[in-house]
Amino acid sequence: MRMNELSTVKKRESIVAALICVASRHGAIVERDECISRDREIYLRIRLAQYYVAISLDRDSNCGAFLGHWNTDHNTTARFPKDFGFTVQGSVNEYHYGKATTCVETLVRFYAAIEAGLTECAKLSALTEAA
Repeated sequence: MRMNELSTVKKRESIVAALICVASRHGAIVERDECISRDREIYLRIRLAQYYVAISLDRDSNCGAFLGHWNTDHNTTARFPKDFGFTVQGSVNEYHYGKATTCVETLVRFYAAIEAGLTECAKLSALTEAA
């Protein structure tokens, strides 16, 4: 099943615009990777302090869900708490707590998960800086 929301460049660009708005509310930086992006895909990283979420908006995606891949920078001791998975409507890699995944079926839930994840990353970053 192809996702209709990703079927055209215009639709994918409107998702990017909405994600930029979400990111800007948190002071996050949006990086668009043109080396990975192609005519059918847009690849983004939304970075906040030592955390980031990678997002691929691929026209040919058949997974039927919106995915966000949360990571911590390699040169930091920052980690995601176990309950971060609930925050981003997904799960945390419990082996090293350096990765988490958002997996939702609608754009509304995806935007909400990214918003919640960035809110939590800002809190985690403040705690790390205070320590």
